[in-house]
Amino acid sequence: MTATVTIQLVTVDGKRMTKAVFNQIQEENSFNSKFEFSGDSILGYVVSNYKWLLWIKNGELRKTSLEFFQRIQEIDVNICRVYEVEDIFDYLKKQKDHFKSEKGYMVAKRYYPASELKKLISFKKVSKEFLDKLIGNQLYIAI
Repeated sequence: MTATVTIQLVTVDGKRMTKAVFNQIQEENSFNSKFEFSGDSILGYVVSNYKWLLWIKNGELRKTSLEFFQRIQEIDVNICRVYEVEDIFDYLKKQKDHFKSEKGYMVAKRYYPASELKKLISFKKVSKEFLDKLIGNQLYIAI
């Protein structure tokens, strides 16, 4: 059996991008608070320790870590509880002890106000749709 595979290499000025160059790309949030893309175009994602979105804004390369979006997918919203926090997303980003692994999935250890839980459920759905669109758009960089 023979298979043909296409690998998309990231090139800059005709040269393969190296990990050293990738590490120098400015990191920036690519979405606003309504989860609307704020750049010009998405090139794809690169795996370097974890997944990074590679995108263009005003003609310049940018990168955004997709770790937060992936971790959101692992929260079982059916077992979250209600408690007072200011904003679920700021809270999740600040709390390193927020996630606890149980039976192969992540669960939220904290409680949320109903409005924030609703926001989390909505964000989980939208971010999953976005991550699903990235499937097949992996980019490779030279070592």
